[in-house]
Amino acid sequence: MYPAKADLHFSLFSDESLYLEQVQRCMFWSQPSFHGVDLRALNQRALEETFAQPVVDTWHPGVLVSDSVKWSFDFGKDAVARLHKIDVPFELVVTRTCILHGLASWFDVCFDGSM
Repeated sequence: MYPAKADLHFSLFSDESLYLEQVQRCMFWSQPSFHGVDLRALNQRALEETFAQPVVDTWHPGVLVSDSVKWSFDFGKDAVARLHKIDVPFELVVTRTCILHGLASWFDVCFDGSM
């Protein structure tokens, strides 16, 4: 077995273009007459549903607006039970004035190789 380690990272982010892209996805529901049907009553619910979903994508590190918090796991030493519930206490401080859009997370995996 090759030793492997994983780090989960969490940081606050601000990304206006991603925000606008998500809002644009909901614009369909703001139509006052879609084949004679007023869809505007569903617009708020569409926004709530869209922003409740995680966004899985790549992003530029420049959107990060706080230091990251790291949670580490060593597959060679740590018990599997530690993965059953991952609890990461954190306190993040925004490093610049911006509109905060969310919490970014990513992971690093290191395969150390063999002897």
